[in-house]
Amino acid sequence: MEENNLNNETTPAQTAEEQSIVAEPVTEAPMPVTEPAPVEEPASDVSPWEKYKIAAAEESKNSGVISTDNLASSNLVQGMGSVADGVIGATQVERTPEKPAATPQKKTVAVHSTKNVSLPGVGKVYRGYNIVTPDQAEAWLKRSHIRLATPEEVAKEFGR
Repeated sequence: MEENNLNNETTPAQTAEEQSIVAEPVTEAPMPVTEPAPVEEPASDVSPWEKYKIAAAEESKNSGVISTDNLASSNLVQGMGSVADGVIGATQVERTPEKPAATPQKKTVAVHSTKNVSLPGVGKVYRGYNIVTPDQAEAWLKRSHIRLATPEEVAKEFGR
């Protein structure tokens, strides 16, 4: 049996039974569209937004969803760690307590300069009030255009 897909000619080798088998397109009847009946809810003083929040809260309790309220009280957070056999991946790690940054207060001195000057090994000062360390202040006070400034002067200059 030989088929020729380019044209629909039948070959003499085809039998009458083979010729009668023809695929007919299948048509489906359209499904009738029915609209759901409107659900009437009893009138209440609760706004639609409040209803939504109540429904969402009930759904999250029932579905096991973790809300942001639960995260604050949890001591575990998502982080990087060893998952299995030395493989690193996302896992639960203990929350590290945040420590306030304890910056040690360095002693500082305010000096007033009438010029912009730099001194090798000491640093730079600009015209006006400058905050420097006590060692730098000792080196700068040897210059005639620099004097020690009082805290009241500095506060008055910067409006405090």
